[in-house]
Amino acid sequence: MLVASVGVVVSCVTMKDPWVGQTQDQVVAKYGSPDSKTADGQGGQVWVYLETVYFTRPTMTSHGPSNELDSYLLVRQFWFDASGIVYNHREQQR
Repeated sequence: MLVASVGVVVSCVTMKDPWVGQTQDQVVAKYGSPDSKTADGQGGQVWVYLETVYFTRPTMTSHGPSNELDSYLLVRQFWFDASGIVYNHREQQR
């Protein structure tokens, strides 16, 4: 009896967050002053930016196709170390 073994190679791609390693000045240059700042508990800070994003979405009405205005809240968070360098970043729609 012949036993064959098949190897499977799995590739994992890690995307680097372009904000990690940037400075507070670079974040301010892009987004302005944050809506809030809090301590991160490790000597750094967490900055939060809130932005309401408006968009139109197609809908069907009794009069035919139309566009409806809608929105969502975009929450951007930046974690800075004690030197003012981004070590974590997250964006969420709410």
